[in-house]
Amino acid sequence: MTIDETTARILRLVALVEKDEASRAVLSTSERVAVVLVLDRKDWLDQMSWTVLGAIDRLGEQWFRATQRAWMIRLEGRRWLIHVADM
Repeated sequence: MTIDETTARILRLVALVEKDEASRAVLSTSERVAVVLVLDRKDWLDQMSWTVLGAIDRLGEQWFRATQRAWMIRLEGRRWLIHVADM
């Protein structure tokens, strides 16, 4: 599977924030919103005073689609890990 540049960037940022939550502070607003949505951290959206719809609107179409792809890639990875663990 080929991953576009924006989706790959979001996945790298998600990994960075998973290792160190404080790294969110150095991200741009769009990067931060994308990471928050991929990680499904409503509490972080609340801290930023964003609604889910406001966050999606802030991203714009290209970043929103890339955020969706990043979320799906992570979801598929978790499903694969669960499947392997059940073997």
